[in-house]
Amino acid sequence: MRLEHWKWKKVQPLAGNYIDDYEKVRELYTYDPQDIGSWERRAAELDRREGARVDRSALADALGAYNRRAGAPAAVQSNIERLRQLDSVVVSGGQQAGLFTGPLYVIHKAVTVLQAAREAERRLERPAIPVFWIAGEDHDWDEVNHMYYLTDAAREPRVDRIRVASSVPLPRTAVSRLPLEAEKWQDALQRLLSTLPDSKFKGELNTKLGDLLCTGESLTLPDAFARIMTWLFGHHGLVLLDADDPAIRRLEAPMFERIVKQNVELNAAIQQDDQTVRQVGYTPQAEVADDAANLFIFEGEERVLLRRDGNIFTDKKKARTYTMDQLVEIARKSPERLSNNVFTRPLMQDYLMPVLTTVLGSAEIAYWSLTKSAFALMDMDMPILLPRLEFTIVDGTVDKYMQKHELTFEDVVYRFADRKSAWLDRQDTVRFHERFAAVRKRIEEEYQELIGITTEINNGLRDLGDNNLDKITAQVDYYERKTEEAFRMKHDVALRQLARIENSVIPFAKPQERVHNVFAYLNQFGRGWIDYLVTSALPLDGEHRILYV
Repeated sequence: MRLEHWKWKKVQPLAGNYIDDYEKVRELYTYDPQDIGSWERRAAELDRREGARVDRSALADALGAYNRRAGAPAAVQSNIERLRQLDSVVVSGGQQAGLFTGPLYVIHKAVTVLQAAREAERRLERPAIPVFWIAGEDHDWDEVNHMYYLTDAAREPRVDRIRVASSVPLPRTAVSRLPLEAEKWQDALQRLLSTLPDSKFKGELNTKLGDLLCTGESLTLPDAFARIMTWLFGHHGLVLLDADDPAIRRLEAPMFERIVKQNVELNAAIQQDDQTVRQVGYTPQAEVADDAANLFIFEGEERVLLRRDGNIFTDKKKARTYTMDQLVEIARKSPERLSNNVFTRPLMQDYLMPVLTTVLGSAEIAYWSLTKSAFALMDMDMPILLPRLEFTIVDGTVDKYMQKHELTFEDVVYRFADRKSAWLDRQDTVRFHERFAAVRKRIEEEYQELIGITTEINNGLRDLGDNNLDKITAQVDYYERKTEEAFRMKHDVALRQLARIENSVIPFAKPQERVHNVFAYLNQFGRGWIDYLVTSALPLDGEHRILYV
């Protein structure tokens, strides 16, 4: 295995400047991630605010119970115990819980969290605990109930999808509150394993996933996610936290109360940063509404976004209303009924844990720029934001095909369609498309001349002539299609090779990590490549790297 650095152009301009030219965005954030002094200043700030956060022992108790349920090994429990130490800090990162962990970038984010925790311990000489925040409170079921993967590339290199669906209509509620029946997990696993090619790792994969997911009980997506992530990263000490865990919610009650009581000022702070982002020259990543309460509430089974109308909180349709006092009471006595949005989640994370740095994707870095004043309002400051590391996996076969067709990684990413088209043109030495076009043109010209002559005999012959011409050109078109099929069959092997390159590196014309799931690679290579990424000495620069395996 080897890693090769490659500069992928950032689509998100604000995040791109954050990574490459921090001075352009300095006023939107608190710490320059590349400044070593930032780490020491942030650690000192955490020490200053020790008494303003959740009690460490209570947090460790809640995390210990949750991670034990996920099957955490000793390395995880050891890290949770280290969290009780007053000098320890947290490196966090998180994501929604997708089916079979979702896209590869989730794996890459966990790798970055572990890398950053190791670097923090080296720099600060104090314990740094890697914590992965599972966004189980999110309610977008259709966003997480499926996964894409490369099927048996040796036979038919295509991207396939597996989707799970409940047998009953699902409410619009937190994914952590939506268990899937045992047979749904069995069906999903069976489809995955039946379409993956045979390999020396497949039997182990079958056994392990069966043990984790097919236990005869209903599981939520976050349940399954936690078990798989513990299997993949538990021996590295990665601690998991589900944002919708009732034990965590109880610890968050005081911050929910503050968010309710200071709601007007909080949204004003977010709006202030929205204006600052625009003034600096960027388009805000997330919408900031004038009446936003920046909280959700669970009513029955539904997760409802709250808005503010004066001192009254209500839903969009104003079918439910709450006074401030009522919400404060809910925060104190039933905090599990409340849930954060994208702007209050960063504040809650900082209240809950001593976050030295948080690992984010480009879009997340952009919307966190809208929270700096909100942090200040709560007597906090934004943690160091670390852009997650990015990877593309290139296996030996794809690498060989790229070399055969003289394709660089840049060619595949930026001009694959043009290079493929040019290759096909070079194979067509007889230029059959041009010849067919020329024949069609001659037939149409001469036949139109013939129709003109025959209509002098009887004008009624024009319709017959036009119909005959359509039939003749249709036969020419058919012959051209059959010639195209024969041409492609002649070059079938090469076209399959090109298809495998495309579907592996840029499926759906997107970066591999945003589409493909991890399990095709676990089936092909086992878990060793993940351990290699975790343990390799990599700079925390948010750059893209090609992993050749």
